[in-house]
Amino acid sequence: MIKLRNLLSPVLLLLAGCGDAYDSTGANGSGTISPMAGNWAQDTGTDVEGMTITFDGPSDRISVHLAPRADGTHGHGEGKNTYSYDAATKALTVNSELMGHGKADKWIGVVSGDAFELAAADMKLKFKKGGKPAGH
Repeated sequence: MIKLRNLLSPVLLLLAGCGDAYDSTGANGSGTISPMAGNWAQDTGTDVEGMTITFDGPSDRISVHLAPRADGTHGHGEGKNTYSYDAATKALTVNSELMGHGKADKWIGVVSGDAFELAAADMKLKFKKGGKPAGH
């Protein structure tokens, strides 16, 4: 006979990894969820869909969903896939290969309301709060 405890343990572990988990240290050691938490869609300036960065609120992790391909699929950013955000200065650093493997892996910018711009070398990318990763 299967013990109830053996069935509940995996379910509880799965639930613990989902949702709005609270980490007492927070992404910036503040004990709060980062205001960067959630999806930020690339503002391409046209109707073309760009990449989406999903910031994890209680940690320093991000998921990068690259712009959709012609067949509807998309790739994912590689590298460290971490970020840091300073609430006092609104400074944002993203550590990910946003433009592909072997290209810039550290992007720096400033958040202004529900938007930010990241720069690396001579490249700049604009993002706005919201959106949904392509193909999800």
